[in-house]
Amino acid sequence: MDKKSLLSAFSALMVFGLILSACTTQATPEAPTLDANAIYTQAAETVAAGLELTQQAMPTSTVTPIPPATATPTVINAQATQPGPDATQAAGGDVTLTVQPSLTPMGAIATAAPATSGDKMEWITNTPADNSKVQKGAFIEVFFTIKNTGTTTWTGDYTIRYFAGDTLGTRPVINFPVQEVKPGETVKLPLGTLQAPQEAKATMTWWKITNAEGKNFGDVTLELEITN
Repeated sequence: MDKKSLLSAFSALMVFGLILSACTTQATPEAPTLDANAIYTQAAETVAAGLELTQQAMPTSTVTPIPPATATPTVINAQATQPGPDATQAAGGDVTLTVQPSLTPMGAIATAAPATSGDKMEWITNTPADNSKVQKGAFIEVFFTIKNTGTTTWTGDYTIRYFAGDTLGTRPVINFPVQEVKPGETVKLPLGTLQAPQEAKATMTWWKITNAEGKNFGDVTLELEITN
């Protein structure tokens, strides 16, 4: 083979090699494209599985329900100290008050106006005077003078009643000695002739002023010093 033919064969071989190389390059598969949604879904499933395992590993807490409050009546024991105008006896004791539960809202409770009475009085004086010294066993005349400061007229059905202390030997109930005591007038209420105690001591007698219906509306007292 001559030199020209050899060069032609070499050139043809080079062209064939280039064509083969180009075909090989085009046949190489391209790298796959990553799907962002698929990656996000897989990551979310992994996190959820981890959270579920964490919840299963944690101890279970038990919530104990609180029972509803039950309204219970309350009983209050109070020691009686000094009776007011409406007291009817001297003996002291326990006063039991029962407080019932109320279903009415506090703001809806109407406050009732206090009951009023036309019977009112004012102490003026007493004879003998308080803290007078009286010999033991002696007889004394006792009077209370009071004024009608109310709006009703007192009658002979009104009374002065023994309440507490020393009776000094007198009656427990004494009617007013007059038929009428109008508002603004005064009346002298005698307890009668009383006898002092038989021992030296300080003593006191306490009386209630009561209307015709038996309602107490005033108090009078007398304190004496009994001597030998």
